[in-house]
Amino acid sequence: MKPIAVNFCFLVLLCLWAAAVPVRAASGSVVAWGINEFGQTQVPEAARSDVKAIAAGARHTVALKTDGAIVAWGDRFSGAASVPPEAQSGMTAIAAGELHTVALKADGSVVAWGNNQQGQTTVPAEALSGVTAIGAGWSHTLAVKADGGVVAWGSRFSPALNVPSSAQSEVKAVAGGVSHSLALKADGSVVAWGDNSSGQTTVPSTAQSGVTAIAAGHFHSVALKIDGSVVAWGNNGIGQTSVPVEAQSGVIAISAIVNYSIALKDDGTVVVWGAADFGKPTVREGVLAVAAGANHTVALVASLPPTITVPPVSQEVAVGQRTRFAVVATGTPPFSYQWRQDGIEIGGATNAILDLGPAVTNQAGMYSVAVSNFLGRAVDVSPVTLTVNPAFGLVLTWGGIGALGADTPVPTAALSGVTAVSAGQFHVMALKIDGSVLAWGVTNGLFGDSGQARVPATAQSNVVAISAGGNHSVALKSDGSVVAWGDNSIGQTRVPVAARSGVTAISAGLIHTLALKSTGEVVAWGENDSGKTLVPPAAKSGVIAIAAGSSHSVALKSDGSVIAWGNNAFGQIAVPALALSGVQAISAGGGHTVALKQDGSIVVWGDNREKQRIVPPIAQTGVQAIAAGALHTVVLKVDGSVVVWGGISR
Repeated sequence: MKPIAVNFCFLVLLCLWAAAVPVRAASGSVVAWGINEFGQTQVPEAARSDVKAIAAGARHTVALKTDGAIVAWGDRFSGAASVPPEAQSGMTAIAAGELHTVALKADGSVVAWGNNQQGQTTVPAEALSGVTAIGAGWSHTLAVKADGGVVAWGSRFSPALNVPSSAQSEVKAVAGGVSHSLALKADGSVVAWGDNSSGQTTVPSTAQSGVTAIAAGHFHSVALKIDGSVVAWGNNGIGQTSVPVEAQSGVIAISAIVNYSIALKDDGTVVVWGAADFGKPTVREGVLAVAAGANHTVALVASLPPTITVPPVSQEVAVGQRTRFAVVATGTPPFSYQWRQDGIEIGGATNAILDLGPAVTNQAGMYSVAVSNFLGRAVDVSPVTLTVNPAFGLVLTWGGIGALGADTPVPTAALSGVTAVSAGQFHVMALKIDGSVLAWGVTNGLFGDSGQARVPATAQSNVVAISAGGNHSVALKSDGSVVAWGDNSIGQTRVPVAARSGVTAISAGLIHTLALKSTGEVVAWGENDSGKTLVPPAAKSGVIAIAAGSSHSVALKSDGSVIAWGNNAFGQIAVPALALSGVQAISAGGGHTVALKQDGSIVVWGDNREKQRIVPPIAQTGVQAIAAGALHTVVLKVDGSVVVWGGISR
């Protein structure tokens, strides 16, 4: 694929030669990520369709619509996001500096607005007609005239304004850094002038011919070659000019900012290098253009309706068995989901994963899901079947420490009609089909009797889920309230107000407790060493499952990614790449974490002292449920078999 010429006027990426020449015909929607302190990544509805070019400033974002209108958002203090009347129609190109915005009109005139302390928005007479391309530096502005000459203004006394004679003819694109400027000539060569303290204007021989696009960071320069390779020079303090292998072929567009660089590949993937924690791409399909802002990144993606790539599959489960349906869609995000049972919408079932919890007989039926995006086009998946078979409900236990734990005989009431079980440090809980709870184990043992096995009256009816902690027990009621009892020495059973209603899931750790709200927010309480009850912002929305370990907490997001916080002594919260997508279930152990992927494989990380991370071959596929103990791991296979490994004493 022949590279498409793109100009990144310092903070800008636009589609074709330079910011002011006609952009490519394709249009799409804007997606932005990174720091949102000024609202620069909060894409307005007007920029979610029919956008043909994008630009990013230090604290604002700009989009050019196919009808020639401009949409801008983010920092309003400088005025860079306040589009003036004269720039609301008939525009053909845009560029963004630190705190100012530049636009080119169809009549060849330039309009600029925003911060003008350096004169960067005071358009000179020469740029009021006959302009074919524009660019913006940190606080200066560039324009290319129809005769191929460059006009520069702003940044008072900056060497970036001293346009050399070599840039006074046959120029077709420009880009600006802090105190330097670049020009792309018609013969494919690059001219650079201004500050050269980091070598940013010392053009290498590889950029003296065959160049199709240019971009400028603070103190470095980038060029795209006609063969799809990228050349970069200047300051390399954080690797911003160390072009990775992935950007040495197949590149169709480039962008640069403070100290990182971006390349867009012809397969729609984005490559980032340098200091770019906020620049890591969140979209990987249908990308048409990218733009680098000072603290955020913007992509223009093709406007595509949803396409179901992984549909849900029919399931046959027993009463009490954990049940989930999942769907994977591609297209233009964000997506909305609506699950239905027997053709009737399920309230609150608006995530990619439908978690039905422990199965009950009335959940049997036909399930379908509708996926839609801002285009207003929905995709309905053909119904799949959930079959719920009766369960014998017999509880079996093994392991434990003598009479203190699971070796205690199973009570008669737990020999039938049980729908769920949970094992704590020295006690066991069972949920009966009638919604009552049984508990047994410690009565007066090694750590005394904390009452975790003495079920209160409030947990003897209408319970839908249970979880056993170290020396405490937790139950979730059908009305969304949480009941906890047992050891409360560090507040692990002191249920906060936020967990007294609207809760959909619970998990008890060794000495802390987690609850998941219907809003997707995680609530945590109890002991907080290593910050395990300090819920991070990412776990305050969009969460669909939780797991509490001995000293860490884990959450599963609706997009299939895992986040973890708390003690990291064994790497238990260092989520590997394999658990950043496609996960359907999680479990947290003593010092390790387990994730179940949608394909039936599992990922384990953290403590490996008892080889609890060494997954045996038999457990590497076909898994439907997982559990992590203090020093061992357990999986349930789709064939009904159980596999256990790690620290097993008997």
